[in-house]
Amino acid sequence: MSSHYLRFIPEDPRFVPTSEEEELALSRLRAFMPRDKVTAERFGLIRFVDQGENFERILCPHCRAEISSADWGKWLDRAAAASPPGSRARYASGFADLTGPTPCCGRASDLNSLVYECPAGFASFMLEVENPHNRDFVDGFLADEAAASIAEALGCPVRQILSHY
Repeated sequence: MSSHYLRFIPEDPRFVPTSEEEELALSRLRAFMPRDKVTAERFGLIRFVDQGENFERILCPHCRAEISSADWGKWLDRAAAASPPGSRARYASGFADLTGPTPCCGRASDLNSLVYECPAGFASFMLEVENPHNRDFVDGFLADEAAASIAEALGCPVRQILSHY
């Protein structure tokens, strides 16, 4: 049986809300999703939050060229290699420096700023809804007003990620 997850991550991969902000965001998300399992997770390090089977492609934020999985993988390896000693467990444990030149046009960017189709990103904190049932979705995502309410509670802009496994 497959599972779907609607995830909210801060746009800034290093951002972690206060306990009060986390509780307010959880409360609001549970109000939007009363029939669903809603959780929060603090990773301790920056992790990649993927879209699972919803992955389509990755684009450069500057020139919009497609970035190959091989080039993206090399960038991930460099970011994981820059992680603190003892924290490198095949991308699950953390990344330190997400920055680097894009392989297509050579402009400065970072892994979190790449255009992931469907959305994905890097985060130290995540809110997650397991197998969501809300009818206020737009293409699988929570409506803009609801997402803005979650962002306001956390005190930062958020990115929604729809994962399918």
